[in-house]
Amino acid sequence: MRSARVLDAPERRVRAVAEVETWIATLPGSHRRLSESELRSYDRKFVQGWRFEVAFQDRLRRLDLLVDGSFPRTPARFALVDRPPFLTWPHVEEDGLLCLLPDDGSVSAQDPVAAVRCLFGAAVQLVQECATGSNEQDLREEFLSYWNRSVDLDASLTASLLNPVGPSREIRVWRGTHATVVAEDAGAVEKWLQNREACERSFVTEFGALLWLPQPLLPSEYPNTAQELLLIARRTAPALAVAMEMKAGSEEPLQVILGSATPRGTCFGAVLVEVPRRGNPFLGRTAKPLSRGFREGRVPPEILARRRFGSTKVSRSTVERADAGWVHGRDQDPRFKVLRERHVVVLGCGAVGAPVAVALAEAGVGRLTLVDPQRLTFANVGRHPLGAEDVPRYKAVALAERLRRRFPHTCGIAGYSRRWEDLSHDKPELLNSADLIVSAMGNWPAEGALNEWHLAAGRRSPIVYAWTEAHACAGHAVLVGRSGGCLRCGLSDHGVPRFEVTRWPDGKTTRAEPGCGATFQPYGPVELGHTTSLAAELALDALIRRLDNSIHRLWAASQDFVASCGGQWSTSWTGLAIPELWRGAVAQQPWSSDARCPDCGEGDAG
Repeated sequence: MRSARVLDAPERRVRAVAEVETWIATLPGSHRRLSESELRSYDRKFVQGWRFEVAFQDRLRRLDLLVDGSFPRTPARFALVDRPPFLTWPHVEEDGLLCLLPDDGSVSAQDPVAAVRCLFGAAVQLVQECATGSNEQDLREEFLSYWNRSVDLDASLTASLLNPVGPSREIRVWRGTHATVVAEDAGAVEKWLQNREACERSFVTEFGALLWLPQPLLPSEYPNTAQELLLIARRTAPALAVAMEMKAGSEEPLQVILGSATPRGTCFGAVLVEVPRRGNPFLGRTAKPLSRGFREGRVPPEILARRRFGSTKVSRSTVERADAGWVHGRDQDPRFKVLRERHVVVLGCGAVGAPVAVALAEAGVGRLTLVDPQRLTFANVGRHPLGAEDVPRYKAVALAERLRRRFPHTCGIAGYSRRWEDLSHDKPELLNSADLIVSAMGNWPAEGALNEWHLAAGRRSPIVYAWTEAHACAGHAVLVGRSGGCLRCGLSDHGVPRFEVTRWPDGKTTRAEPGCGATFQPYGPVELGHTTSLAAELALDALIRRLDNSIHRLWAASQDFVASCGGQWSTSWTGLAIPELWRGAVAQQPWSSDARCPDCGEGDAG
């Protein structure tokens, strides 16, 4: 049987364009192809276009149908030729292109005419709604899109740490060379900047205002002058308007944030009121209109306010939310409010513990305490979040600094280059206040001591222990909760787990460095990632669901990978009878208590 010839992209486009042009010929009214200059006027990579007339309720309007070189894989675009000024109608761009599909929208390439007809129907409906004003509310609900298209291109970015709710209130503003930061108080600004800049210096803030509006402004309502901005303040927040007027004599710019709630979430826009100035050609310098005709400091407040909030043009800029709720889930992750209040201590910041700490910070855990006495070496870099630039810094300290810079909004991330035993002795409150401890020390003496400490403390907070088997062919995450087994219940006297996924007929699986007692496992970050994800997921479950019973989660690599490393599955693992075990799998089972456990039971574990 002969297979059909597959069309290449140019052939497919030529055929699709011919089919669309045949369909256009069936439309009522005039129609024609666009010239090369008309196509170039869109400043897009359109290769073909047509213009035709459509009778709307209010008048006859012209539409352009445009396709690019990837058509019909990419959807056709429609543009409205006869349109009002930009930002008058929603979903109409500066050049008249209509926004008919979401950013991730797609169409079928198998029937280009059907796809174009569908988009044509959407275009006609959109223009009809715009002409009647029935979709004006879209200008409010999609405030960010329209506000951000109206801003001054030279204005610096404003990063917001504000709580994204009303009412109107005074805020604090820090103004840098390339960005502005706004927050509820000076302390929040300073902490955020210190974390981001990895420094301890002070940052000077100034007065600012958040005007919380009952609904977002329409583009026609955007303030163009200081006077228009003050009128908005007087209507929506009279007391705050008075505070703004009292600052009229300041020589600093006034930053005002406009905020409002929409069905899609909170939106912000920034307005900057500069100090009005005018050039003096005789003096060769800029005069100060605010104090004109008065001695310095003697200008009546009402005159200052009138001069400051006059016809001076304001500059509008975008606001990028940098608060924790937006960073971690864009206000849509219900887990965030819980994680934000949690404190996790991570013991061991090596190839397992460090990625787990990063994952917890990314998930939104509010406070992290990292503990590890070792320094980073170049041999660690291949499977560690830290890089060569951090050699030979202490792992815990360097990782804490990096996470603070990545997530400056966090409540607190601290690193300690010490043994956990010493830290618990000198700062017992750190471990005692933890909602969860993650142990990835990979050291039986240290983890055995941790288990004893946990039992002596009454197992107040759970501990997640994480480790890998040889070549990272399997990974384990054990949660020791208030009930069930302690860590020792599942280990031998030498700290060897009683349940292992793999076995190694050839014996030893470690390699030796040219040094006394220095051994290592030559596996990489990809296979290790399964174990760190397993441990991080169990940690999140413990924080959110408040798990009480001890449980054991296991991950096993594929059969081919285990065999390529020289290993085999153990009878314990195959005995779980997991379907399609050859593909690799995740399993969970109880971490049961053992009456013979010398730590929490009676007798000798043997």
